[in-house]
Formats: sequence, C-alpha cells, structure tokens
Amino acid sequence: MLLYHSIKEIPKNKDPLRITVPPMLFEKQIRYLLSSGYKILPMDAVPDYLSGRVEITGKEIVLTFDDGFDDNFEAAIGVLSKNRIPATYFLSCDHIGAEEIFPWCTPQYSYSKPITMEKVLGLISMNMSIGSHTRTHPNLGDISHDRDRLYEEIAMSKKILEDKLKVPIKYFAYPFGSNSSYNKTTERIVKESGYKAAFTNIFGSNKNGDNIFELKRTRITWDDNLFRFKMKLEGAYDWTDHFR
Repeated sequence: MLLYHSIKEIPKNKDPLRITVPPMLFEKQIRYLLSSGYKILPMDAVPDYLSGRVEITGKEIVLTFDDGFDDNFEAAIGVLSKNRIPATYFLSCDHIGAEEIFPWCTPQYSYSKPITMEKVLGLISMNMSIGSHTRTHPNLGDISHDRDRLYEEIAMSKKILEDKLKVPIKYFAYPFGSNSSYNKTTERIVKESGYKAAFTNIFGSNKNGDNIFELKRTRITWDDNLFRFKMKLEGAYDWTDHFR
C-alpha cells in the first residue's frame, strides 16, 4: 500500500515535512506501476486479500492519500481517472473547505489548502473512495486517556462524513501513523465505530493474517525518483521504521 499526501511542485527546501510529490514524478510512478504488472486494487478488495479469500502475489498495490489536500483533486485525479485507477482519500473532516493550510503544516511554506466539499463529491463521482482521518488530526496516542475525545475524533468523524457525503465510510487512517499514534484503546474504538480496517504510516507489506486495524503503508515523498520508488516497492526501506 502506498501513502501520498500532497501532489504539488514545491522546492525541496520549502517542504520540511517531505509530504509533497511533484505531479510529473507522480505520473511517472503511476506509469511504472501500470507497465510493471502491478495490480492497483480498490480499497474494498483489501479484506478479501488479507483474509486469504484471494491469493496475495506481491504485485498488489493500493493507493491512498492522507489529510485531504486540494491538489489531490487538481493534480492527482487527472492521472488516476485517465487510467481508471482507484484510490482512497483519508480526510480530516473538520478541515474540509478551510481557507487556511492545515495547522500541522509549516505555515511559512506554500502547502496546499484543504480540499473543498465540492471536490470531495467530485472524487466520489469518479469512483474514488473516502475514509476518515479523524475530525481535527490529533495524535490519538496522546489523547488515548480521553475516551470522549477519542469517540469524537474516530466515531463522529465517520458520522459527519457519511451525513455530508451520503456514502459509507468504512476505513480509517491514524493521523501521523507512527507506533506512538495508536494503541489498543484507539484500535478498540475504531472497531466499535464500525470501520472495517485501519491504516498506519509504518513501512512494510501486509500479508494474510495481519491485524487489519494496524495495516502498513509505504510513504512516498518528493525524493522518491523512480529508482527509490522501485526500491520502496521491493521493501528496501521497510527496516527504517524499526528505529522511529
């Protein structure tokens, strides 16, 4: 599973968070996947593969985008829709349509604003799927002592998105997504809220029998040229998160 954030051309020294991928590089990466025999799956196929109902060959890919940057529609959707490629967008719902950049982004740099509700509906019309990334994007590990807050971020974000978008919200992504960003308490509330699966930002592949509420994703950043991209697909960087 691949994790993207923003698809935008920003000088590397203007993106200290390393969350942008230039549109031209993104298109090259997608073309590589298509030309190299990878099968890009819709999110709803994931439970079947991880339950063993469908064999995992190692050439399956799921594309995900976190936070909900406006450029996900402007820059990414053209490449995806042209090639009929499914993707899932995990949205921090209280920020949809905000005029300011996300509060966790460095303010002096030119990050994209949050996506508008109109564009979210546009994604749905193109058969893209939407998941929850909480209401306000807190580190859930830091607030795991506050069950009311956890339900507000996890369960209510699902309800808000479903009420506004009129589609089921089946999947959840932990903000920040490191080992300290979730625990058994947050996982239990994700399950109780009715999600089918949840995703971390930890490098690695997923296999039959893995905990479907702690699924791994490979982060893609601005310095992932095609060589590094291929290496990440092969798992060459999976060891790095053992030291995070």
